[in-house]
Amino acid sequence: MRLRPPWREERGLIRVSLTAAEKSFEKALNLSLADKTESSFDESYLLAGGVSGLLHKPEAAYQYFLKFSNARAKNLSAKLWRNNDQSERIEIVDTGLIGSEYIFHNYGDNPLYAKAAMYARLNLHGLSAELEQKQASIAAADSTVGQIIDAIQSASKQMRSPGLSSQKQELLSNEIASNEDLLFRKIPSLEHKPTSIGEVAKTLPSNAVLIEFQRISSYPRIDRVYPLDHPKISSYIALSLDNQGSVRRFYLGEANLIDRSILQAVESLSAGHVDSTQLWAKAGALLLRPLREVLGSKSIIYISPDSEISRFPFTDADIFNPDGILRPGTQIRVVTTGRDIVRMTTEITSPKKAAVIANPTYSLQAAKQSVSKNAQSIRSAESLVPDKPPTWNALLATEIEGAAVSRLINAQLINKETANEQVVKNLVSPRILHFASHAFFLEKGNASAGQNGYVFEGGQLLAAVNGIGLHFTRSPATQIRSGIVLAGANDPPKSQELDGYLTSDEIARLGWSGTELVVVSGCNSAVGIPRSGDGLYGLRRSIAVAGARSSLLSLWKVEDAATAEFMTRYYQRLKAGEGRSDALAAVQEEFRSGKVQSGTGVDWKEP
Repeated sequence: MRLRPPWREERGLIRVSLTAAEKSFEKALNLSLADKTESSFDESYLLAGGVSGLLHKPEAAYQYFLKFSNARAKNLSAKLWRNNDQSERIEIVDTGLIGSEYIFHNYGDNPLYAKAAMYARLNLHGLSAELEQKQASIAAADSTVGQIIDAIQSASKQMRSPGLSSQKQELLSNEIASNEDLLFRKIPSLEHKPTSIGEVAKTLPSNAVLIEFQRISSYPRIDRVYPLDHPKISSYIALSLDNQGSVRRFYLGEANLIDRSILQAVESLSAGHVDSTQLWAKAGALLLRPLREVLGSKSIIYISPDSEISRFPFTDADIFNPDGILRPGTQIRVVTTGRDIVRMTTEITSPKKAAVIANPTYSLQAAKQSVSKNAQSIRSAESLVPDKPPTWNALLATEIEGAAVSRLINAQLINKETANEQVVKNLVSPRILHFASHAFFLEKGNASAGQNGYVFEGGQLLAAVNGIGLHFTRSPATQIRSGIVLAGANDPPKSQELDGYLTSDEIARLGWSGTELVVVSGCNSAVGIPRSGDGLYGLRRSIAVAGARSSLLSLWKVEDAATAEFMTRYYQRLKAGEGRSDALAAVQEEFRSGKVQSGTGVDWKEP
C-alpha cells in the first residue's frame, strides 16, 4: 500500500480552512459595504488580503491590501487631525498600525505583493508629522487659529509642571478641551489623499532609487506550522522603488541582530573608541549587502528609515560602505517617507534673508559668562552637574562660526544677548537658518529627583534641570527631550515660554514653510527616539513639521573648533554652487583624509 506524503495532507487541510475563511471575509465585507461603514471593515480587508496571499492569489491580495491601506490611512488621519495631544497622537499611531505589518510579509515572488507593501508604506508611515505640518501651516496663515493653538500648548505645558494640585489640573484640562473644540470647529477636516507608487516613481531621476526600511514581526515557522503561542520574531525588510515604478522586496535579517550592531557602533563612537569605524562598516553590511543589486547602479539614494535604523548615519557613506557597494560620490538623502520626495519637487522661493543664531549669552544676569577654555570643548550637555541648576559654558568657536557663515550667505547675524527664544520665534521663513550653540538630547528620565526638578539621563549624561520647562509628559517619545540652548538658559526662567531653551516641541509650531535649509551645529542634534511607523522624534522631525525643506544635523558629539571649521568650509562650497549633498560629502572627505588639521594636535579625522 502506498501512503500519501504527510505534507500533502497538511496542505489540503490548510487549503480547506483558508478557503472557508476567505468566504467568511467576503461575506463580512459585503455586509459592511451594504451598511456603508467603511471605517469598520479596514481590518477585514487586511485579513482577506492575507488569506488571499496564503492561497497564492496575488491579484486578490493586492486589491484587498490597497483597500486596507486607503481605509486605515483615512481613519488614522481623521483621528490625528482632531487630537492635539502628542502622547495621544503616538498612541493613535501605535494602535492604528497594529496588524498592518501583515502586508509586509513574504507571500511569494509575485511583484504585486511587493507593490502592495510599498503602497502601504508610502501611505501609512509618517502620517502624524504630515498632519502636524498641515495644521501648523494653517495656524501660520490664520492668527486666530495660532492663538488657540498657543493657548492649548501653554496649558499643556503647565499640566506637566511638578506638584500641580488636582484642582489646577482639572481647570487646565477643561481649558485644553474647550480650546480644542474651538480649534477643530475653525480648522476643517482634511480629506486623506492617497499617494500612488507612480506619483513617487515619476519624481525620481533615472539614476535614483528610493529605499523604504520596515520593521515587521511574525510568528516563527516550526515544523511547517506557525504556533500562535510562540513569541513573535522581529525582522527588517527593505522595499526599493525606481523611476520606472519597479518595486522589489528584500529580507535583511532579524531586528535584534541589526539593532545590536547599530547600538554597538553608536556606543563605540560616543566613547571615542578606535573601532567605531569598523563597527559602522559591520552594521552597514547588514543593511546594504542585501540591496547590492539596486544600489550599485544608482548615484542618488533616498532612504526612509524605520525604528532603530533611524540612528544610522546614512549621509556619511564612506564610514559604512562595505565592499564598495555604493558608487563613489553617491548622494544619500534621508527622508521621513517617500511622500516627501513628491513634496520636494514643488518649487519654492523665499525672499526672506537668511539668519544665523550664534554664540548666545547663556548667563544674562551674571557679570561675566563662564567660557570653556578646553580646546576640545563640545557643544552638548555633558558638562552639566547632577542636582545643580544648569550651567552652560560659552563656546568660543561659535562666535567665529557665526561671523563666517553670516558673511558667506549674507545673513542676519543674531548673537550674544539677542540670540534668545523670542527673537528666534519671531523669524518667519528665513531662506537659511543656522544655529551655532549647545544642543541636547535626553534619552531617559524620571521624576524622582526631589525638589529641584526632574533628572534626565542620556548615555553618560545625568543633569538635574531646575524649572526650565523640560518636564516629561507620560509619553516616552515626547518632543521636549531635545532642543537648542539659547541666551538666558543659565538664568531662572522668565516664564515657561521664555526659559532659554528652544525645544523640538516649540520648533514644530514655528513658521519655516519657505525655509530651504536649517542647520543645527551642535551635539546630538539629529538624535531622537525612533518609533516604527512614525519616524524619529527629535529636532529633525520638528524642523520638517515647521515646514523647512531640509536640515543638516549631527548624530553625535561635535567638537567646538572642528565644527566651526567644518561649517565654514561647507558654506564656502554652497556659495561656489555645489549642491547640499555634494558639499557635505566633500567636506567630510577633507576631514577624514587629514587635509584639515586642528593646529592644536587634536585629531579631526574621526567621524
